[in-house]
Amino acid sequence: MKIANWGDSLAVCLAASVVEALEPKEGDFAQTHLRKDLVKRYG
Repeated sequence: MKIANWGDSLAVCLAASVVEALEPKEGDFAQTHLRKDLVKRYG
């Protein structure tokens, strides 16, 4: 997953394969768990 700026907030971008599997819709809620020791920074 990628974290991106969205106005004054941050958003989590879902991969197309995740969207196809879960079929989320605008307004749905999702729960995520981030672990600092697993975050990889690119670029």
